[in-house]
Amino acid sequence: MAGDYPPQWEQHEEDQRAEGRPVSAADAKARVEILNWRKGQIAFNFVYLANPKLADKIRGVENYDPFHRDENLDNFWNWLREETGTRSDD
Repeated sequence: MAGDYPPQWEQHEEDQRAEGRPVSAADAKARVEILNWRKGQIAFNFVYLANPKLADKIRGVENYDPFHRDENLDNFWNWLREETGTRSDD
């Protein structure tokens, strides 16, 4: 599976093996699941991990929540910039 994951995951697996700990099937399954997420799922989940209250504000909002519809990503990013007071060139 080497090369299928971002480098930090591969390093984590190497560290686990070096310490004599097996790489769990659950870890591997979680990584594969993340690799199969669409961009909208990744964006929403990233914001949710960083700030759950902020993500919950847009959860289920038609034309803005990107979790189920990638075409909402532009609206989502614009909303996020507005909510956080950041500009697109920051």
